[in-house]
Amino acid sequence: MGVFNNLFGGKNKVNEVDQINNDVAQMASDLVEHMNKILPPELKLDYTEKSMKIVDLLIEQLRKEGNDDRAAENEIMALGAYVGEVIKRNNGGKWTKPELAGFPKDGATYSVVFQLPNGSGINPLGRVLKYFRHGSQYSITVFYDMVKTQMI
Repeated sequence: MGVFNNLFGGKNKVNEVDQINNDVAQMASDLVEHMNKILPPELKLDYTEKSMKIVDLLIEQLRKEGNDDRAAENEIMALGAYVGEVIKRNNGGKWTKPELAGFPKDGATYSVVFQLPNGSGINPLGRVLKYFRHGSQYSITVFYDMVKTQMI
């Protein structure tokens, strides 16, 4: 079996997914550490559902500063990572490659997406990017609420 796992990526996929989860969790943790040093106490990022409103505020701030996608890329990715980590901590699931979560080839904005415990895939990083590009109709708070209903 070991030869077939190596040939077809069985064991490597698990390691790669674990690495993705570690990397994204670290990105979110770095964001939390940085933002909690500069945000007022009432706006702390604490991995709770209520912190999704803070993410909305942070994206609005990025928009007001006149950043383009390129200038805000790191912030967009970090905020998306944080949103996924909130979902993971409160509802379960994992980060994975788009094709492993049912996204079509080239169907995701970024190279990682989030797979809910029921197997369906969502794209927190892509949602943050949509909000950044198009406005509050792509609210992260609303996104989080939609994700919760998908899990029922």
